Amino acid sequence: MAELLVKGITELSYRECAAKVSEMTGQTISAMGVWNVIQALGEKICEEEKELTEDYKKGHLKGEKEVPVLFEEADGVYIKLQGKDRKNAKQDKEEMKIGIAYAGWRKTGTLENKVVVAGFSKAKDFHEYREAAIGSMFNLDEVSQRILNADGASWIKKVKDKSTCFQLDPFHRNKAVKEKIHHPRACQDILSLLQAEKIEE
Repeated sequence: MAELLVKGITELSYRECAAKVSEMTGQTISAMGVWNVIQALGEKICEEEKELTEDYKKGHLKGEKEVPVLFEEADGVYIKLQGKDRKNAKQDKEEMKIGIAYAGWRKTGTLENKVVVAGFSKAKDFHEYREAAIGSMFNLDEVSQRILNADGASWIKKVKDKSTCFQLDPFHRNKAVKEKIHHPRACQDILSLLQAEKIEE
């Protein structure tokens, strides 16, 4: 039942989820009951994340995957929050931070050895957990280059360490070219050269 609640709450309101799961299982649960289950699960996940972060800080975590280059991406997505009281407090949305790390990719678009983290925590806490999650899969002592693609948000840039090369992702790079280069032909030429990977030109 708990698994059904977790799957259902990602697409339905608490009331709709309660009705659907009650109908499917024959067991009655209220909207408040769904809320309680989800809150308990959330607290458990938060504790697991804290434990992982503490283990990493103490040097107890070292992933087995060894790669010379680690590719990373980070972004923030604003999520609308439920509840009429949120709108009154002008807090009807909040930024969910997302981070991905992977060893490479195949032509099919599949990322190899992917690590994904997400959360609503403050930037410092998010970066600590993100680093711990990455460190639990990859042996970071063996990584000589980390490449971080992002949109240039200030909270993302704070993650940089000596081995990290920060770069704008293609969408935001192209957007920056269009904003900075006002001559249409020059702008188009630059975008074409970037697309062809003729960086020196």
